[in-house]
Formats: sequence, C-alpha cells, structure tokens
Amino acid sequence: MKKTFLLLLCSAAVLLSSCWDERLLKDLQLVYTVGYDVGENGDVDVTSVVPPLDPANLNGTVTFKTGHTLRDARYNADLNVSEHIDYSKLQIMLLGDELARQDIYSFLDVLYRNSRNNLNARMAIVEGSASKLLFKPVTSQKSISEYYTGLVESAELISVLPKVSLQTACTLIFDPGGDLYLPYISYDEEMQRSEVKGLALFSEKRFTGEILDPSLSALFTLINSRQGDIVRFTRKYSENETPEIANYMTVEPHSSDVSIKVKGDQQLSAHISVKMQVNIVEYSPNHIMAENKIPDIEKWWEKELKKDAEEMIQIMQKAKSDVLGIGRRVSAFHPEQWDEKTWKDMYADMPFEVDFEVEVVGTGIID
Repeated sequence: MKKTFLLLLCSAAVLLSSCWDERLLKDLQLVYTVGYDVGENGDVDVTSVVPPLDPANLNGTVTFKTGHTLRDARYNADLNVSEHIDYSKLQIMLLGDELARQDIYSFLDVLYRNSRNNLNARMAIVEGSASKLLFKPVTSQKSISEYYTGLVESAELISVLPKVSLQTACTLIFDPGGDLYLPYISYDEEMQRSEVKGLALFSEKRFTGEILDPSLSALFTLINSRQGDIVRFTRKYSENETPEIANYMTVEPHSSDVSIKVKGDQQLSAHISVKMQVNIVEYSPNHIMAENKIPDIEKWWEKELKKDAEEMIQIMQKAKSDVLGIGRRVSAFHPEQWDEKTWKDMYADMPFEVDFEVEVVGTGIID
C-alpha cells in the first residue's frame, strides 16, 4: 500500500508545473521613474530612471530612447542595457508639457494593456521636457529614481495636490461629466531641485495650459473632498501690525462639510456650499478671545475663501475644465439638459454661487 502511494505521489510530482511566469530580479532593471516627451517627426522620447546599484551613487542610471510608440521606445531601450528593463514597479510617470497638450490617452494605452503594470503609480506634468528634467542634478538625500515620487507625495500630504494614480486618471479621462487634473512640476536651476507649481487642468484628454497655484489647488482639494492629512490656509488679515509677519493669519480646518448641487430648469446654475470649523494655528496678536474678535475673523475668512473659490472657478471655466464634476451632476439630476457634445460650452457659461460658513473652534494654547 505504501509503495503504491509513493508511486502515485511521484507520478503526480512529475506532472506538476513549475513557476512558468517567474522573473528573477538579477535579470531585470526595475524602473521607478519614467518621462515621456514628443520627439522629432511625432516619435516618442522615453527617459527611464532605475535605482542605483551602488548606494553611494544617488543618481542611478538614466536611459534615453526614441520610438514610434511607447512600446517601441521601450523595446529600443533594451538594446543597450545588460538586463531586461521592467516597468512593473513604476512609481511615477512624468509627461512633457508639449505631449500633455495632445490626446494623452494615446500615450497611456500601453500601460493599461499589461496586467503587470503598477496602476497605483503617480502621474505629473513637467514644465518643458521631462527628459531634460530627469537629466538635471537634484540636491537631495534621495536618489533621483525616488525623488519625484516623494515630491508629489509630500504635496499630497499637505493637500496642495489630490492623489492621482494611473487608475484614477483612466477613470477621469473617460468620464464625460468630469475632467482630469494632474500635478504640475518645474525645475529651479538655482536650488537644483524641482518644485510643485500647482495643479494642471485638462479638458477632453488635453492639458489646457491653465494651472491652479498651490493656494487655489489646496482649496480645490478641500472642495472636491480629496484633501490629505493637513489642510492649511495663510492669508494677510491686517495691514498695520509690526513686524510684517504679524499681519498674516494661518488656519487649519478641523472639519468641513461640502455640498455641490446643480439647480434650475431652463437655466442651470451650480451651487457650492462649504461649512468649516477651523483652528487658528498662527497669528501673533493676542487676546482675540477676550476682545471678542472671533465673529469678525469668521466673517473675514468667509469672504476671503469665497473670493479665492470664485477665482478658482473662473480659471476652470476659462479652460473649459470640469474638474469638479459638475457635468456628472447635470447628467444624473437634469438629464433633459445634458448633452455631452455641447457640455463644455454650457459649462463655460454656467453661473456659480459659492458660500462659505466658517466657525473658529480653536485659537491655540496662547490667546
């Protein structure tokens, strides 16, 4: 009986398949950061950055190749490296400004067709060329292969940027009632570091050239309920205090309740209502509680944030970029008014009403 069992066991072992899809790390060059640009004659330039093998070399290895398509350029990149270039651990993808002004899905399609690709990778737009940016020196403790991921994640933490992955981007690109938005990065020659300049606005898969600066993009993340761990607003509250720093006040929302609705029948209008409880985390003049200044401070912040929100909406409408998803609400609650073909023009002329209700719930330890 035992011999029969052992014979059957050995026979079954022979029939078992091995790990047919294994990929050994020693045979691969993992790419963490990649940049895409439009090359000559409409070709695609691909710049790939792999982590350094030597910890003392923070810059890693940068390869630059051109092809008719992304997959073709990647194939060409394999011709001058000893290992196979692998993008399955990609952390961030940088798009050159010129490329982003075209239909970007044509350049992203290959990423969604391979199940091994990391759809949690970040995306960002680069001022100028992504290739030139990746060859620039970076004064940092991190290797350049991880620097740009950390740069974007840091801005997400303080709510200057909403988190946008390849998966999120695909959803927004094909949403007829909304538009894509991506981080916008530029290089500071003097500091030898890159900087997040704000949020790039898209319309129908193309970068419009319009950008929300960090103060407005932070407000966008709050209104769009995409804020990170920290939200902070600093504005000039007074004119007569000395030193100059004493004229500024910084608040952090303790909680917020945002409502975005579309109202009307023939003439639709969008209504944005924001209720916020905030903490005053920086303002040097004391005794604001004792002197009963809180009601005036609350009204001032309501007006200030409303003014900023109206400026933000004007930029969005000028770009015909529906990043707040107003069209999604029109198609859901006013289907008789929804027309995907004419929506962008309708959105650009739609009246917006913005209302802020601010309540100060904390002033810090010292009052």
